[in-house]
Amino acid sequence: MNTIRQYDTVALLEKVSATHFETQAPLILCPGQMGAVLDIYADGACEVEFCDMQGCTYAMLPLQPAQLMVLHTAPVDIAA
Repeated sequence: MNTIRQYDTVALLEKVSATHFETQAPLILCPGQMGAVLDIYADGACEVEFCDMQGCTYAMLPLQPAQLMVLHTAPVDIAA
């Protein structure tokens, strides 16, 4: 049920070190921070973009699916 697809909204499950997208300053991304999956690589890693409330990217990095949880905005239908 946690299959990650391109453009999914995801949340971090663990603390991750990152670098600010523009300033290259070191950052710590905390569990629960939300991002968008931009791409899925052949090895299964996901390129995830993290943005602030104004839509400005502050981090973009590859993460493993085990580090992420897919967020849902609607319930999943159960097949009859």
